Order: sequence, then C-alpha cells, then structure tokens
Amino acid sequence: MFACSKTIDIQELVELLASHLSPADLFACVQVNSLWNRNFIPKLWHTIDDSLQSWEKILSSYYNDPEHPDARSELSKSTPSSIADDKGDDWARRIFAKYGHHIKRLKLQWVILVDAASTSGVCINLRELELDLECSKGENLYWRRKSR
Repeated sequence: MFACSKTIDIQELVELLASHLSPADLFACVQVNSLWNRNFIPKLWHTIDDSLQSWEKILSSYYNDPEHPDARSELSKSTPSSIADDKGDDWARRIFAKYGHHIKRLKLQWVILVDAASTSGVCINLRELELDLECSKGENLYWRRKSR
C-alpha cells in the first residue's frame, strides 16, 4: 500500500479535508481510486444543492458511462426550464437509489429531483430539506400535473 493510501485511510483526516472542499473537488476525489471513492462518496453526497452549477455538472457526468449512455441528454431535459416534458426521470431515480442513504441535506428546485428523492425512499439519513418550487413556471405546471 502506498503512503498516500495509508494517510487517506485515516478517517479523521478525510473528515477535515472534505469539509473544506467544494462539490466539484469532492467529485474529483471520488475519481482518484477505489479507496478515495469509498472515503469521499459519503462526503460528496452529504448535501445536494441543485442551484449550484457544480451539481449540474456532477449529475450530468455521474452517469456518463457505458451503462448509462443517455444520461447527459436526459439531464439537459431535466433543467428547470424544460422539466415539463417529463422524460428524464430514470437517471435521477438511479442516483437516489444508489446514493440516497448518504444524503443529509437536500436543497432542491428541480422537480425531477424532488420526485426522485421522495419516491426512492432511501434518504433515510435526511436531516434538512429545503424546496424552492417557485423557480419557474414550467416546473409549477409540471408539479400540478404530477400531483393530480
């Protein structure tokens, strides 16, 4: 085992380091190797704030792999301005199914993410929820249609 792997294996160090990193930096950390991935995934998914540009990039690239080749196009359909087309739900549900148990804070304005978080039933450690459903007319129409 390399010295850097032994050092990063110390959970207290991960805690201190992660608290000073942005979501984009945490996303870079989970891509370093499997040990870093295991240590930083809970930190990356601790808080989701879809109003931050970094989260749009993280979500769009997270499933940009051979298993989910259409994730990037699905994300573009899921932004607040185009949410009413109701075509991008699957990728969001997969994300919450896989990482929802790490989420402690949700600050959401994309209705597609609100829907995925609420229907997944896996956000068992959620401590804080903030919703802004007034951010666009398209989303409000979508929300009314979904709740009928």
